[in-house]
Amino acid sequence: MQKTLERRVLDVFEMCEKCEYDKGFQVALLRRRADAGTTVSKERLRLILICPQCGQRYDIGWAVEVE
Repeated sequence: MQKTLERRVLDVFEMCEKCEYDKGFQVALLRRRADAGTTVSKERLRLILICPQCGQRYDIGWAVEVE
C-alpha cells in the first residue's frame, strides 16, 4: 500500500500529483481513533481520496461524523 499524502485544499484539488490523472478521485472512509481519555458518542471517519489510475492516497483533512 502506498503512503497516504497529507494535503490541504486551498483552491482546487482535482489532479493526482503523482500521475496527473484529472478525472476525479475515488473515496475511502477510515475509522478515526478517539483521543485517550475522551468519550466519543459519535463515530468519526476520515475521508481519503484515492487516484483510480495509480492508487495514490490523499488525506485532505476532511472527516465525517456518523451515529
